[in-house]
Amino acid sequence: DTPQYPGEFYVVAKDDAGTVLGLLGYRDAITKLKQFSVGNKPIEIYSLFVYTNVRQKGNGRSLVNFLEEYATKNGYDEILVRSADKFKETGWVFYEKMGFTLAGTIEGSTGSISNVYRKSV
Repeated sequence: DTPQYPGEFYVVAKDDAGTVLGLLGYRDAITKLKQFSVGNKPIEIYSLFVYTNVRQKGNGRSLVNFLEEYATKNGYDEILVRSADKFKETGWVFYEKMGFTLAGTIEGSTGSISNVYRKSV
């Protein structure tokens, strides 16, 4: 199931019984993140969530793998993701395990600092 909103797309991971396990939201990279890009056409993960009870089972990896395939098939050459410092023990570790590299930091609207990660596809 992929509900679509103007310019933003979601992919939902479900198990065989149809139970939602997580989701990934993506879009063309916003201007604020493009400064961290080394490619010509980046795509952005703006939301990635996997329920706590089904983490460490490949669900997040499957969602990111989907986006990597989608990006390659649709002419994107890089994936960017911004991850707030409150996710340093979860998201930051996950993105690094998935082969993303730290591209820099960015300040959010509330003054919090987020890491920006990038991965060529």
